[in-house]
Amino acid sequence: MVRVNEIQGYLYISCVQTYIINSAKIMFWNERPQPRPRKGVTHHCEICGRSLVDAFRFCSLGCKLGGMKRGDSKLSFTLKMNHT
Repeated sequence: MVRVNEIQGYLYISCVQTYIINSAKIMFWNERPQPRPRKGVTHHCEICGRSLVDAFRFCSLGCKLGGMKRGDSKLSFTLKMNHT
């Protein structure tokens, strides 16, 4: 896992679910599949199927990379620079 505030300046982390652990907002590097789907959950990771709390597409940075490998041209880790 990695703290969001440590990585967001280096990678564009949109579409990835964040979690709170010990008062720190974090995200996971690798996919986190669940053995069985939970009832009543409407959002799932597009790669490994893990239940997601909000309308995110992926549970981890690794799953976002998997989405990029599938050919989704809208996904990127590249930060957009402000030219001010």
